[in-house]
Amino acid sequence: MKKIFFGIITAACIAFSFSVNAEEYNTDERTNFSRALTLALQNDQDLQAAEFAYQGTLATRGISKAALLPQLNLSGFSSSTDRDTVYQNPGFPNTNATVDTTGYSLSLSQTLYNHGIYKRLQQTDMSIAASLAQVEAARQDVVVRLATAYFNVLGAQDNLKFASAEKDSIGKQLEQSKKRFEVGLIAITDVKEAQASYDTSVAQEIDAQNILSAQFEALAVILGVYKTNISAMNEDIPLLIPEPANMLKWTDSAKNNNLALRAAQYEFLAAQKRVDADQSEHLPYLDLKAQRQYNNQQGGTFGSERTDTSLTVQLTVPIYSGGSTSAKHKQSVALKEQARALKEKAKRQAMQQTRDSYLGVTSTIAQVKALKQALLSNQAAHEATQAGFEVGTRTAIDVLTTLRDVFRAERDYARARYNYVINTLSLRQAAGTLTMSDGENIDIFLQ
Repeated sequence: MKKIFFGIITAACIAFSFSVNAEEYNTDERTNFSRALTLALQNDQDLQAAEFAYQGTLATRGISKAALLPQLNLSGFSSSTDRDTVYQNPGFPNTNATVDTTGYSLSLSQTLYNHGIYKRLQQTDMSIAASLAQVEAARQDVVVRLATAYFNVLGAQDNLKFASAEKDSIGKQLEQSKKRFEVGLIAITDVKEAQASYDTSVAQEIDAQNILSAQFEALAVILGVYKTNISAMNEDIPLLIPEPANMLKWTDSAKNNNLALRAAQYEFLAAQKRVDADQSEHLPYLDLKAQRQYNNQQGGTFGSERTDTSLTVQLTVPIYSGGSTSAKHKQSVALKEQARALKEKAKRQAMQQTRDSYLGVTSTIAQVKALKQALLSNQAAHEATQAGFEVGTRTAIDVLTTLRDVFRAERDYARARYNYVINTLSLRQAAGTLTMSDGENIDIFLQ
């Protein structure tokens, strides 16, 4: 009896705690998927990180391009020198003078030809394209991750509903067993077994409540806010076979449009351009240099004022730089091979996700239909048991058992519908055709 009391108190405390948290964070209207998607696109940290990474990569183009533009520098100086002169020839008197010197230097340089700079600029362009693809991939990923978290919450709610119904059913069975034991119809072992089953059901309900709380937390990570009042799924939803109904066409689309693969392809191209740029450091480069220097010296025996202007075309031929050029080339070749491996990995993952999701959609369609029929059968069995109870041919425990079967069937039927939607989104993501409208259209499946 103490175990029962402790289990009930613990479950009540957790339920109360969760209800307080729910009221604290759930003061607004019910949140459907499109509202949740709007919040996720505003607050998801993975997406924001990808967007800031793109902005940073975009800025590198200006850095790379600057090497092709004129470089203008101005420097000025002013100095004062005390000069004491002692002559060894006594015919010349010793002198002491202060020499003040001022001046400036204005220099202009312009790259006329540098193959490496052009390759660096091309490398930057490929990196920018890769970063942009990563942003778009992150936006698609938000939709799929949000759908997974959203329907995990609904699934956890279904599981809690089932756990509570099962606990109630076993509780009624325990009470009936105790009464039958009191009148000598069953042994004490039957009561102990019923008690053990009830204690287990209490623990399972507590676990289901904890899982639901954890799923709300996971959803909040994506949304940036707590939303506990979310729209449930409709009983019946349209089940559409992937169009085209050909897995090869979907994998072909993934090869051409998968954004993670596209980003990896651009990263590989950027790595190739880096190899070219490092190789170019062996090549000559040509610069134009212009300089104007002014020097004004006051004091001493003779003052002077001097202006020099020069224009130079300078050809530089790299001969030896201590081995750094060769080392850079080896490094860039290794990084290119790394990028090649990552590109191949991205391709394989895109193919796997496409095939798995395609099969997932087609199989869950069949599963949803089968589980819907199973639900109807369990409902019919429950109604028949209820009718038998009313005429005295079935017991209350029989009624509760069939009711528990109905709840289990409802849970499994709902989980299959959730998986259908998630697999559909995952298939479009893998094929590179997922849009924000696809996410917003999920609301047609919700109440």
